[in-house]
Amino acid sequence: MAQDIALPRSTVAVVEGPDGLTIDVKAKQVSFKSLMAKIAAECGRTVEGSELISRDPEVTALLEGADLREALLVIAGSVGLRATLKADVLVVAEDLGPYPTRREVYTRAQAWYARAMSANPDSILAPEALWNRARMWQQLPGEELQAGRLFTELYETYPSSDLASRARIEASRAFSEAREWTEAITCLERLLASAAPRPTRTRARRLLAEALTNLADETPSAQAKVEYAERAHLQLDVLDAEEGAVSASERRRRYIVRSRAYSLTGDPAEALRYLDLARANGSDAAVDPEVSELRARAFQYAGQYEQAVRAWLMYAEMTEEDVRANALLRAAEAAHEGGSHLTAISIAKLAANSGEETLALKNVENRALAALDLPARHLDAFNDRDILDRGANLLKRGLSAEAAESLRPMFDRRKTLGDSQLRLDLGLTYAKALSASGRMNTAVFVLRKTAQEQVYPADRRRVYLAASSLFEEAGDLDLAIKALEGRL
Repeated sequence: MAQDIALPRSTVAVVEGPDGLTIDVKAKQVSFKSLMAKIAAECGRTVEGSELISRDPEVTALLEGADLREALLVIAGSVGLRATLKADVLVVAEDLGPYPTRREVYTRAQAWYARAMSANPDSILAPEALWNRARMWQQLPGEELQAGRLFTELYETYPSSDLASRARIEASRAFSEAREWTEAITCLERLLASAAPRPTRTRARRLLAEALTNLADETPSAQAKVEYAERAHLQLDVLDAEEGAVSASERRRRYIVRSRAYSLTGDPAEALRYLDLARANGSDAAVDPEVSELRARAFQYAGQYEQAVRAWLMYAEMTEEDVRANALLRAAEAAHEGGSHLTAISIAKLAANSGEETLALKNVENRALAALDLPARHLDAFNDRDILDRGANLLKRGLSAEAAESLRPMFDRRKTLGDSQLRLDLGLTYAKALSASGRMNTAVFVLRKTAQEQVYPADRRRVYLAASSLFEEAGDLDLAIKALEGRL
């Protein structure tokens, strides 16, 4: 059988290892058939099927210590062909499937890279191999954190590599995509402390400002939100002070980040002003979900609830799944805060009809219904404070028996409540509801238990004062006086 002549632009070495045949191959724009011929000759085989392939594409390959069979899969697969190693021949053919998924191919490639790097950690190709490993993980959904770790390993293990500063940037992007903002911030701060080139540092500073605003957005502490947002402002101030041309897209990005920072520091007017600047540089809330979200935030912070509701609903139409559900929640909250309780209820029903109703949205609907003096629809959405507030509201409306019944289960499990103030308020409200519904003896029992469970004298005093008021309302002045004296 005729064999193709191997070209000199490739080097091939096949070695028998403990786990089978491995290959080192370096080839740049080499004839596929010629490279297969060289690999076949190196491992004592001949090529079969070459004459059945009508094309001879060029291939490029750079592998060290790779499993031979898997290397053939990658090299041939890169040009839509297949190479299969058998006992005495190397069979080549058109690749007609079934094809492995991207995850399967990347997982195999990861194993090759890992073996090659373990065998040659000091190779000049090691940084690039680690870069390629990280890039593969970065392209797989849900693997951003692993990508970030590999990029971090690259710049920590090979700090003098040309890829080190780029790896820091990519690590921060990967951690950001994984919403690991603290890790992203650490990467960028270390890069800014290094001697990286100015363009890299400029990009890193803007990414740092973005990561800080995102961390602020997810931080529950109001004080921490402001601190992170102010740090973002400082980074943007440095960028604004730098000389040199800035593209419209980069200006737009900086304006958007600045707007988010102003929203977080409670300055909606400035947030809206910077969104207008972003629009002037090519950003449009009608087509840009991020800008639409920021406009909604700014309107809500500014107390312009009607516009906030419209902006949140516009944002919801641009998004999907959890992001959309959260946008509907924010729209309902803005409507409720602005006094448009019927609008809040309508938004909740819209979410329910589309299967996007959440416990938080049910809670907003409950509060909107309560504001209209209507009964709650979603008792499962109440947290402990909501349950207590609902009981107090029922009591205020003269529905004392209903109030007592709604609070009884919560009182029975009061020892599981972590908030001592909540436990005290619960005991006082429940006792008042029991007394108002004609169950004075049970009310006294509840107050006695509540008093015994108080740690601070001032809290026990509140219980005794409440008991005295109940006795006085019931016409029993002697017991009212005893309660004032601390006797129940």
